[in-house]
Amino acid sequence: MEDKKNGIKSINIGFSIINVLLASPIALPLKEISRLCNLSPSKIHSYLVSFSNLGLVVQDPNTNHYSLGPYALQLGLGYLDQVNLFSVAKPFMEKIAHEINQTVFLGVWGNKGPTIVYRVDSQNSIDVLELRIGSVISLLDSALGLNFAAHLSPKYTQSYVEKELKKNKHFENKKALEEELTIIRENSLSRSSGKLLAEYTALSVPIFDFTNSMIAGLTIMGRIGDLDDRLDGSTAQKIKAYGLAISQQRGYKIGK
Repeated sequence: MEDKKNGIKSINIGFSIINVLLASPIALPLKEISRLCNLSPSKIHSYLVSFSNLGLVVQDPNTNHYSLGPYALQLGLGYLDQVNLFSVAKPFMEKIAHEINQTVFLGVWGNKGPTIVYRVDSQNSIDVLELRIGSVISLLDSALGLNFAAHLSPKYTQSYVEKELKKNKHFENKKALEEELTIIRENSLSRSSGKLLAEYTALSVPIFDFTNSMIAGLTIMGRIGDLDDRLDGSTAQKIKAYGLAISQQRGYKIGK
Protein backbone atom coordinates (compact mmCIF):
# COMPACT_ATOMS: atom_id res chain seq x y z
CA MET A 1 0.00 0.00 0.00
CA GLU A 2 1.18 3.49 -0.83
CA ASP A 3 0.83 6.57 1.36
CA LYS A 4 -2.89 7.44 1.21
CA LYS A 5 -2.15 11.15 1.27
CA ASN A 6 0.14 11.00 -1.75
CA GLY A 7 -1.73 8.29 -3.60
CA ILE A 8 -0.16 5.48 -5.60
CA LYS A 9 3.16 6.71 -6.95
CA SER A 10 3.14 4.53 -10.06
CA ILE A 11 -0.26 5.91 -11.10
CA ASN A 12 0.97 9.47 -10.61
CA ILE A 13 4.00 8.70 -12.79
CA GLY A 14 1.85 7.03 -15.42
CA PHE A 15 -0.47 9.96 -15.75
CA SER A 16 2.42 12.40 -15.92
CA ILE A 17 3.28 10.57 -19.15
CA ILE A 18 -0.33 10.79 -20.35
CA ASN A 19 -0.35 14.51 -19.59
CA VAL A 20 2.73 15.01 -21.77
CA LEU A 21 1.04 13.21 -24.67
CA LEU A 22 -2.18 15.14 -24.07
CA ALA A 23 -0.36 18.47 -24.28
CA SER A 24 1.43 17.63 -27.51
CA PRO A 25 -0.24 18.30 -30.92
CA ILE A 26 1.97 15.61 -32.52
CA ALA A 27 3.23 12.13 -31.70
CA LEU A 28 6.42 12.12 -29.65
CA PRO A 29 9.55 9.92 -29.65
CA LEU A 30 10.51 8.08 -26.50
CA LYS A 31 13.49 10.35 -25.80
CA GLU A 32 11.31 13.49 -25.92
CA ILE A 33 8.73 11.98 -23.58
CA SER A 34 11.57 11.01 -21.25
CA ARG A 35 12.93 14.56 -21.30
CA LEU A 36 9.55 16.16 -20.66
CA CYS A 37 8.75 13.76 -17.80
CA ASN A 38 12.28 13.87 -16.37
CA LEU A 39 12.32 10.08 -16.21
CA SER A 40 14.65 7.52 -17.79
CA PRO A 41 13.66 6.12 -21.22
CA SER A 42 13.64 2.57 -19.84
CA LYS A 43 11.14 3.49 -17.13
CA ILE A 44 8.99 5.47 -19.58
CA HIS A 45 9.00 2.52 -22.00
CA SER A 46 7.55 0.14 -19.41
CA TYR A 47 4.60 2.44 -18.82
CA LEU A 48 4.08 2.97 -22.55
CA VAL A 49 3.93 -0.79 -23.14
CA SER A 50 1.22 -1.15 -20.49
CA PHE A 51 -0.73 1.84 -21.83
CA SER A 52 -0.44 0.45 -25.38
CA ASN A 53 -1.91 -2.87 -24.23
CA LEU A 54 -4.89 -0.95 -22.84
CA GLY A 55 -5.34 1.18 -25.95
CA LEU A 56 -4.63 4.35 -24.01
CA VAL A 57 -1.49 4.96 -26.10
CA VAL A 58 -0.60 3.97 -29.68
CA GLN A 59 2.80 3.77 -31.39
CA ASP A 60 3.25 4.74 -35.02
CA PRO A 61 4.80 1.67 -36.74
CA ASN A 62 6.72 3.91 -39.18
CA THR A 63 8.25 6.44 -36.77
CA ASN A 64 7.89 4.56 -33.44
CA HIS A 65 6.52 7.80 -31.98
CA TYR A 66 3.77 7.70 -29.36
CA SER A 67 0.40 9.45 -29.11
CA LEU A 68 -2.87 9.00 -27.25
CA GLY A 69 -4.93 6.00 -28.32
CA PRO A 70 -8.65 5.30 -28.87
CA TYR A 71 -9.30 4.46 -25.23
CA ALA A 72 -8.38 8.04 -24.33
CA LEU A 73 -11.29 9.17 -26.51
CA GLN A 74 -13.63 6.69 -24.81
CA LEU A 75 -12.65 8.10 -21.42
CA GLY A 76 -13.34 11.66 -22.56
CA LEU A 77 -16.70 10.80 -24.10
CA GLY A 78 -17.63 8.79 -21.01
CA TYR A 79 -16.98 11.82 -18.84
CA LEU A 80 -19.11 14.04 -21.05
CA ASP A 81 -21.96 11.50 -20.96
CA GLN A 82 -21.90 11.37 -17.17
CA VAL A 83 -21.51 15.10 -16.55
CA ASN A 84 -24.30 16.87 -18.44
CA LEU A 85 -24.51 20.60 -19.08
CA PHE A 86 -27.27 21.24 -16.56
CA SER A 87 -25.51 19.53 -13.65
CA VAL A 88 -22.31 21.46 -14.42
CA ALA A 89 -23.95 24.86 -14.91
CA LYS A 90 -26.42 24.82 -12.00
CA PRO A 91 -23.98 25.43 -9.10
CA PHE A 92 -22.23 28.23 -11.02
CA MET A 93 -25.58 29.85 -11.80
CA GLU A 94 -26.63 29.69 -8.16
CA LYS A 95 -23.32 31.17 -7.08
CA ILE A 96 -23.35 34.17 -9.40
CA ALA A 97 -27.07 34.82 -8.76
CA HIS A 98 -26.27 34.98 -5.03
CA GLU A 99 -23.15 37.11 -5.49
CA ILE A 100 -24.67 39.64 -7.91
CA ASN A 101 -28.28 39.44 -6.62
CA GLN A 102 -29.74 39.22 -10.12
CA THR A 103 -31.49 36.66 -12.30
CA VAL A 104 -29.32 34.20 -14.24
CA PHE A 105 -30.41 32.25 -17.31
CA LEU A 106 -29.04 29.23 -19.15
CA GLY A 107 -30.00 29.21 -22.82
CA VAL A 108 -29.43 26.82 -25.72
CA TRP A 109 -30.08 26.90 -29.46
CA GLY A 110 -33.46 25.24 -29.96
CA ASN A 111 -35.41 24.43 -33.09
CA LYS A 112 -36.90 27.94 -33.05
CA GLY A 113 -33.81 29.86 -31.98
CA PRO A 114 -32.37 30.95 -28.58
CA THR A 115 -34.29 29.13 -25.86
CA ILE A 116 -34.15 29.47 -22.07
CA VAL A 117 -33.80 26.07 -20.41
CA TYR A 118 -33.05 27.07 -16.80
CA ARG A 119 -33.06 30.13 -14.58
CA VAL A 120 -32.00 31.05 -11.07
CA ASP A 121 -33.45 34.00 -9.17
CA SER A 122 -31.66 35.54 -6.21
CA GLN A 123 -33.43 36.79 -3.10
CA ASN A 124 -33.19 40.38 -4.28
CA SER A 125 -33.69 39.94 -8.02
CA ILE A 126 -36.99 40.92 -9.60
CA ASP A 127 -38.94 38.13 -11.22
CA VAL A 128 -38.96 38.58 -15.01
CA LEU A 129 -42.25 36.93 -15.91
CA GLU A 130 -41.72 37.39 -19.65
CA LEU A 131 -38.69 35.07 -19.59
CA ARG A 132 -39.69 31.64 -18.36
CA ILE A 133 -38.08 28.25 -18.90
CA GLY A 134 -38.97 27.31 -22.47
CA SER A 135 -39.19 30.92 -23.69
CA VAL A 136 -37.80 31.52 -27.18
CA ILE A 137 -36.21 34.95 -27.38
CA SER A 138 -34.99 37.35 -30.06
CA LEU A 139 -31.70 36.62 -31.77
CA LEU A 140 -30.67 40.26 -32.28
CA ASP A 141 -32.37 42.00 -29.34
CA SER A 142 -31.10 39.70 -26.59
CA ALA A 143 -27.61 39.25 -25.18
CA LEU A 144 -28.03 35.48 -25.40
CA GLY A 145 -29.17 35.66 -29.01
CA LEU A 146 -26.29 37.91 -30.04
CA ASN A 147 -23.85 35.38 -28.60
CA PHE A 148 -25.36 32.64 -30.72
CA ALA A 149 -25.32 34.92 -33.77
CA ALA A 150 -21.62 35.58 -33.13
CA HIS A 151 -20.49 32.01 -32.50
CA LEU A 152 -22.80 29.61 -34.31
CA SER A 153 -22.38 28.67 -37.95
CA PRO A 154 -24.47 30.86 -40.32
CA LYS A 155 -26.23 27.70 -41.50
CA TYR A 156 -28.11 27.77 -38.19
CA THR A 157 -28.61 31.50 -37.78
CA GLN A 158 -28.77 33.07 -41.24
CA SER A 159 -32.52 32.75 -41.80
CA TYR A 160 -33.20 34.18 -38.31
CA VAL A 161 -30.76 37.05 -38.89
CA GLU A 162 -32.32 37.99 -42.22
CA LYS A 163 -35.82 37.86 -40.78
CA GLU A 164 -35.02 39.99 -37.72
CA LEU A 165 -32.90 42.54 -39.60
CA LYS A 166 -35.96 43.56 -41.62
CA LYS A 167 -37.70 44.85 -38.50
CA ASN A 168 -34.81 45.47 -36.09
CA LYS A 169 -34.42 49.05 -34.87
CA HIS A 170 -30.95 48.66 -33.39
CA PHE A 171 -28.91 47.55 -36.42
CA GLU A 172 -29.14 49.66 -39.58
CA ASN A 173 -27.87 46.90 -41.82
CA LYS A 174 -25.97 43.63 -41.93
CA LYS A 175 -22.60 45.44 -41.87
CA ALA A 176 -23.44 47.12 -38.56
CA LEU A 177 -24.49 43.76 -37.14
CA GLU A 178 -21.28 42.06 -38.31
CA GLU A 179 -19.21 44.76 -36.61
CA GLU A 180 -21.04 44.09 -33.35
CA LEU A 181 -20.64 40.31 -33.71
CA THR A 182 -16.90 40.72 -34.30
CA ILE A 183 -16.60 42.62 -31.02
CA ILE A 184 -18.58 39.91 -29.23
CA ARG A 185 -16.30 37.18 -30.58
CA GLU A 186 -13.21 39.13 -29.53
CA ASN A 187 -14.51 39.66 -25.98
CA SER A 188 -16.52 36.45 -25.50
CA LEU A 189 -19.19 38.70 -24.03
CA SER A 190 -22.38 40.30 -25.34
CA ARG A 191 -24.64 42.99 -23.91
CA SER A 192 -28.20 44.02 -24.61
CA SER A 193 -29.63 46.99 -22.76
CA GLY A 194 -33.25 48.11 -23.08
CA LYS A 195 -33.79 46.07 -26.25
CA LEU A 196 -35.39 42.78 -25.27
CA LEU A 197 -37.17 44.34 -22.28
CA ALA A 198 -37.28 48.14 -22.00
CA GLU A 199 -36.21 48.43 -18.36
CA TYR A 200 -33.67 45.62 -18.30
CA THR A 201 -30.06 45.08 -19.28
CA ALA A 202 -28.19 41.80 -19.68
CA LEU A 203 -24.72 40.35 -20.15
CA SER A 204 -24.15 36.95 -21.73
CA VAL A 205 -21.15 34.68 -22.28
CA PRO A 206 -20.83 31.61 -24.52
CA ILE A 207 -20.31 28.09 -23.21
CA PHE A 208 -18.19 25.86 -25.43
CA ASP A 209 -17.60 22.11 -25.53
CA PHE A 210 -14.55 19.99 -26.39
CA THR A 211 -15.02 20.68 -30.13
CA ASN A 212 -14.77 24.45 -29.47
CA SER A 213 -18.43 24.81 -30.47
CA MET A 214 -20.89 27.00 -28.57
CA ILE A 215 -23.45 24.77 -26.89
CA ALA A 216 -25.15 27.26 -24.55
CA GLY A 217 -25.08 30.77 -23.17
CA LEU A 218 -24.91 31.99 -19.58
CA THR A 219 -26.80 35.27 -19.12
CA ILE A 220 -27.32 37.61 -16.18
CA MET A 221 -30.15 40.17 -16.28
CA GLY A 222 -31.24 43.03 -14.06
CA ARG A 223 -32.86 46.44 -14.13
CA ILE A 224 -30.91 49.18 -15.85
CA GLY A 225 -29.04 51.02 -13.11
CA ASP A 226 -29.11 48.05 -10.74
CA LEU A 227 -26.94 45.66 -12.77
CA ASP A 228 -23.40 46.70 -13.60
CA ASP A 229 -23.40 45.95 -17.33
CA ARG A 230 -20.05 47.51 -18.18
CA LEU A 231 -18.10 45.22 -20.50
CA ASP A 232 -15.03 45.66 -18.31
CA GLY A 233 -16.89 45.73 -14.99
CA SER A 234 -16.78 43.27 -12.11
CA THR A 235 -20.03 41.54 -13.13
CA ALA A 236 -18.69 40.97 -16.64
CA GLN A 237 -15.48 39.50 -15.26
CA LYS A 238 -17.36 37.14 -12.94
CA ILE A 239 -19.75 35.82 -15.55
CA LYS A 240 -16.87 35.33 -18.01
CA ALA A 241 -14.94 33.36 -15.37
CA TYR A 242 -17.95 31.16 -14.59
CA GLY A 243 -18.75 30.64 -18.26
CA LEU A 244 -15.17 29.53 -18.87
CA ALA A 245 -15.27 27.19 -15.88
CA ILE A 246 -18.43 25.52 -17.24
CA SER A 247 -16.85 25.26 -20.70
CA GLN A 248 -13.73 23.62 -19.29
CA GLN A 249 -15.85 21.01 -17.53
CA ARG A 250 -17.39 20.27 -20.92
CA GLY A 251 -13.94 19.63 -22.36
CA TYR A 252 -13.13 23.07 -23.77
CA LYS A 253 -9.46 24.08 -23.84
CA ILE A 254 -8.32 27.68 -24.19
CA GLY A 255 -6.44 28.33 -27.41
CA LYS A 256 -7.58 25.08 -28.99
